[in-house]
Amino acid sequence: MKKKFTLIELLVVIAIIAILAGMLLPALQQARRRGMYATCVNNFGTIGKAYVQYCDDNKNMLMPYWNGGQSSKSTKWWSGEGLIYSPGNTAGMMAPYLGTRANRLLGGWRYPWTYPQYRSKSQFACPERHRSEVTATTSSALPFLGQNNNHSTARFSINRIRIPSRNAAIMESRNNYQPWTDHETKQSIAYPHPGNTCNVLMVGGNMMSIPRGKIPTDGDQSFWRPTQKKNTWW
Repeated sequence: MKKKFTLIELLVVIAIIAILAGMLLPALQQARRRGMYATCVNNFGTIGKAYVQYCDDNKNMLMPYWNGGQSSKSTKWWSGEGLIYSPGNTAGMMAPYLGTRANRLLGGWRYPWTYPQYRSKSQFACPERHRSEVTATTSSALPFLGQNNNHSTARFSINRIRIPSRNAAIMESRNNYQPWTDHETKQSIAYPHPGNTCNVLMVGGNMMSIPRGKIPTDGDQSFWRPTQKKNTWW
């Protein structure tokens, strides 16, 4: 005759399983976050290649904020994922290099409240970000910050930059921010990764994961201003 489990034995087994699950869950969550972080790093690497290719194809001139000197005369922006300009479209200068055709900002969410059929998320959006961060009334949110104020609208050669590998070009931003990368807009930077870090693409095409405390507040650092040689932040 087979011996049946007693209630106490079943409770002990359930308790052991619960303890093991509790021990494993944090490790699984950490592994999941590391995977999402690796995806975000890979996204920045892809964008960095596109950024460098654009510069190579334009005689080492950096990508401007827009292509017409001012908004009213422009048909493309650095931040768009679209290829063709039309009213309301977001055509981007890196789009041909990235192979994107979407009407949204690079790395952003397109989340129009009144037109749910047009909601979408960039393939370069950080997987650690969540839709709950996107306000219901905005048409695009969680994009990247980009293009330093010193070379945002004028033609600016990478040869003028003293430390290309330490001058920020594109970084992660908070909800509904898409300004220039500049020390005056440092409150717009997001730090979604383990260790309170932000992924930053430098003008030289290299990616750095920088802790919040390392982002320089000194506007004269080469991190913010490309012609400066002061580099004590890292």
